[in-house]
Amino acid sequence: MATPLIVGRARERASLLAAIDAASGGRPQLVFVSGEAGIGKTTLVDDVARHVATGGRRVVRGSADALDVDGFALWAGPRRQLGLTAIGDDRWDVLDAVAEALDSAAPLLVVLEDVHWADDESLWLLGQLPSFVRGNVAIVATGRHDAPPRVRPSATIVLRGLDAAAVAQLIDDAAIDAAAVCERTGGNPLFVQHVVERGVTAQLPSAIGVALAHALDALDSAVLRSLAVIALAGADAPTSVIAEVAGVSVAMLDAHVQAAARAGVLVAAADATRRFRHALLADAVVERIDITTRRAFDAGLADAWAATSGGAGLARTALHRLRAVPVVDALLAIEEACSAARQLRDSGNITAAANVLTAAADVLAAHRPDAVDVLGRVLVDLGEALVTVGRRAESLAAFDRAINLGLNDKDLHIAAVIGACRQLHMHFAEPIRRVQLLHAETLVAEGDHPLRVLLLGRLAVAEAGDPLRWAEARVHGDAAVAMARRLNDPAVLATSLIDRHVYSRDLTDLEARSAVADELIDLGRRTRRPETVMVGLQWRYSDGMRRADLELAHAALDEMETLAALSPSPEWRFAVLIRRGILAAIAGNRDEAISCVGQAVPLGRQVLFASEASGIETGARVVISRITGIDDPSLAELLADLDASGGPPPTAFFQIHLAAVRLGAGDVLAAREATRRWAAWAAEPGHAVEEPSIAVVLAGLVADLGLVEHARQMYDVVLPYSGCLSTESGFAGDLPVDVTLMRLAMVLGDDDAARRHLHEAMRVARAAGSPWLEARCRGLGPDSTVSSEPPVAPAARVGTLVRRGSGWRIESPYGNGEVANSIGLGQLARLLAAAPADVTATELAGMIDVAPARDLGPMLDASAKRAYRRRVEELRAEIDDADDAYDIERASRARIELDALIDELRRAVGLRGRDRPSGAGAERARVNVARSIRRAVDAVRVAVPGLGAHLDVSIRTGRVCSYSAEPAAALTWTVSEVG
Repeated sequence: MATPLIVGRARERASLLAAIDAASGGRPQLVFVSGEAGIGKTTLVDDVARHVATGGRRVVRGSADALDVDGFALWAGPRRQLGLTAIGDDRWDVLDAVAEALDSAAPLLVVLEDVHWADDESLWLLGQLPSFVRGNVAIVATGRHDAPPRVRPSATIVLRGLDAAAVAQLIDDAAIDAAAVCERTGGNPLFVQHVVERGVTAQLPSAIGVALAHALDALDSAVLRSLAVIALAGADAPTSVIAEVAGVSVAMLDAHVQAAARAGVLVAAADATRRFRHALLADAVVERIDITTRRAFDAGLADAWAATSGGAGLARTALHRLRAVPVVDALLAIEEACSAARQLRDSGNITAAANVLTAAADVLAAHRPDAVDVLGRVLVDLGEALVTVGRRAESLAAFDRAINLGLNDKDLHIAAVIGACRQLHMHFAEPIRRVQLLHAETLVAEGDHPLRVLLLGRLAVAEAGDPLRWAEARVHGDAAVAMARRLNDPAVLATSLIDRHVYSRDLTDLEARSAVADELIDLGRRTRRPETVMVGLQWRYSDGMRRADLELAHAALDEMETLAALSPSPEWRFAVLIRRGILAAIAGNRDEAISCVGQAVPLGRQVLFASEASGIETGARVVISRITGIDDPSLAELLADLDASGGPPPTAFFQIHLAAVRLGAGDVLAAREATRRWAAWAAEPGHAVEEPSIAVVLAGLVADLGLVEHARQMYDVVLPYSGCLSTESGFAGDLPVDVTLMRLAMVLGDDDAARRHLHEAMRVARAAGSPWLEARCRGLGPDSTVSSEPPVAPAARVGTLVRRGSGWRIESPYGNGEVANSIGLGQLARLLAAAPADVTATELAGMIDVAPARDLGPMLDASAKRAYRRRVEELRAEIDDADDAYDIERASRARIELDALIDELRRAVGLRGRDRPSGAGAERARVNVARSIRRAVDAVRVAVPGLGAHLDVSIRTGRVCSYSAEPAAALTWTVSEVG
């Protein structure tokens, strides 16, 4: 018989090589090779791996094992081969570290086999990596089924059975009827080999299992017994464990292994483990054992693992004990499994703990369904473990399953309800959750209790989505906060504050949320919960936006950006970039605003549902369009994608946003229909739009569409927010809010009110320091008020800069003046003279002839970020300990180091969350030129205020600098020098 290399697979081999070669273009490739067991996936991938290795591409390999319960087990081999040390169980940390290691090892091929057995964490990592890897890296994964939903391969190769000609080539024996073999085996190469090698071609068994069984017939019962234990224990089980359970010496076990290898059942592996020639052979061995013997073997394996491996074999001990039920007592096996899970969780191996608990729950349901409280405890622990590793849907299912058991243990039931209600959304009514929370609250002991705080806080969120229960939501939220304060528990208080203030219905709620932002930040730092600090900073940013204090908003966003750079998850970087985009639009920099949103979207898709990320993107683009007055042509395409995905949920929050997107995309009829429907809904007794920001969006739509019948109602709803720049938590509204009020007044024919709101809008725009918003407000105002305001610029569109000795003479439509010479003024003059062409920062800095310094790479790679996080956490813990011990000197030293670390991090983090390269001449030029030009613009602002404001929003600095004014405001510049 021919060597089964790539017989009949020439086309698939070429496709796989082409996909791997595509990675050399800087686009990481993920190729999924699928097909049934024995079809030749490993043979194909091995051949291709050998080929690319001869071309200089490094190859690392990993495989999944049904018995391995550790998180990221599929990646254990590649991590070991790439020299990755232990990096914890946080999925984002692992992602950062693996992506960095893959890039460093490029050009690289990663081969991952048997993905159908991979754990959830491994599949998550496999799905995320193509978005994070930047180097010449190709990943080839194999599995028996289609690629898992979370894995989105760039190419898929499906292996099917060989045709009769290929089977004949594989058999290489004219005496055998290849067509008949092909028909009976389906062209599966493994089955063909076994049929031919075992000489059963005359019978051609109808069940391929018979052919596989022939491979075992030549082995005696003692060898088969050892093989059965090997199959149950896994390839990596210690020799001592296998020998003890099989009842043989280590020397005898080695003899059994050699006999099985001669028979072609076992094969030698590079890592010296005992591996079956194919997984189907392991299945065939196990099938020869009766169920009682199999369970006895599992019980013996549990004892052997426990005796020889100690802590290292915790998960294996627990799993084998569970599989041995009912040979061993079910409750004893469960107790051991729960103990192992606790130790695994405490050691940081949360995924292994979750997998052990999953097996325990299945065993209890099958063998002791009457032990409801025991099962409830297992399910609650499982739910907590799953939510920790980000498997939220499975976590919710575990908690709900526990709730529905009818638990006798009240505390256990309460814990299950709290876990199930952890993910409530304030924009959805949750009547079932409300009933569960109310019932659970009655089970808590009288008086103040942390559990009651958590229940009341979640109850407030559950009720917030129901307009008819808004008052009750406030009462429960306030009660939770008051109780948390009496308990003096910082973590519980932080949770209650978030639950109470995460929603808002009026200006009082917005002000109350702003009032506790600083406290929440402090609580987050004291409890070392950066996500709590982030929520507080987000509220501080919102406060700055509401009060037009953009200095406060920028400062909060800068701190968010610093923490986001340390966070392994891109969730907060996404949030920062979206807000950066809004601030850029307010500054009149539309290109920068759109760029920020564009950078945010890929990050959002990594942590949010695709439809949710698309919804936020479209909302951000709509508000940018409203601020800048420039239509966004991409909205129509984004809207089509939203509709194709089924659209957002049918609640006011999402549907009103969607109507604004439809209007921005030009679908006026659909926008008008939706606006009328929701405005009429909001007018009904007991109904109210969920948030102030959504009320502003709806009011803006009413004004846009001239819906007189709803204008008065919406004017009254929005009037309390007069004087606010933004209510922030919603997209697509006017900035300032008085613009919406002004336009509603115009629809109602109330010119006096329109004029008042225009002047208030202008005041807010000036307070925000945004000439762009000022011009926008004026342009939207009633005609009768335009002449009362100074024009943005006279009709003349020419500006001149003349150098005279130690100063510059400026003449422009905004006024004339003199400015002292400086490096920045010279660079500004050069930039204006070159307009509309761009000028690099190195040119402006006079470095054009200087050899560029070597770029030392990002100042904050993944390992540096992890080191920063660890040190920040250590310093905060030291500060807390020193404060508790009244050690002022030690606390002061720790605070000084912490402040220095944060300052260093802020310098390292680039604009909009990108890492700045260190040591590069271009980077030094970027920093210096940006600083000097901004100083020059400030000097111009002192001499000619209007021109300074114009340049402030028209000059772009960075690696490439430009004068990029909006066409309607652009000046043509003449720059000269007088001797």
